Amino acid sequence: MATNGHLSDEKGQVTPLWADTLIELAKNEVGLVITGHFCVGKMQRADAGWPVPDETTDESLLRRACDGVHRYGGKLFFQLSHSGIKGVESVNGAPPKHPEDFTREELDRLVEQFAFAAKKCKESGADGVQVSGIDFNRRAGRKTPFYLDALICEPDFAAKLKSGAQDGSKCLACNGCYTIYRKRFVRCVQHQDEIEQFKAIPW
Repeated sequence: MATNGHLSDEKGQVTPLWADTLIELAKNEVGLVITGHFCVGKMQRADAGWPVPDETTDESLLRRACDGVHRYGGKLFFQLSHSGIKGVESVNGAPPKHPEDFTREELDRLVEQFAFAAKKCKESGADGVQVSGIDFNRRAGRKTPFYLDALICEPDFAAKLKSGAQDGSKCLACNGCYTIYRKRFVRCVQHQDEIEQFKAIPW
């Protein structure tokens, strides 16, 4: 399951809540947990919620996430990203860059950033990394549910499937969770109750 938690702090660093959210998924029998976007450069984010694995990252939180997911029998992959043309100027302080805008030196530096981030993830106990090239726009407007939406609607959906408690998701595939992306925290719009964990987010 790929996540999109937006649980970094205002400096783009991971938080205890970020780690505990991933662990909670493994506890609910999600076998493969994939982090939300980890941007390889602080000036290359698509929104302020993307963590940045750099020299200031608290590696104990990366290990906490890895160890916790492993404790419940899961695997943890880190999703490494670069925002490219989806970069947000108000977040990065610079306009987004198209592929043709990069110099050879900048591309070489980008390769180094991906390698640095992958090494940091490996040293923290990650089972793998995913180099993300997803186009968010292509997902908009789809009409059928897929498991990410089902887990947004019901975080324990995988466990219910395994136990036989239910054979389908309550997700309506309304795409409401997608339409609030980048506007506020992603959640099932059918749920109106307050989420306690959100109170701990500093931004």
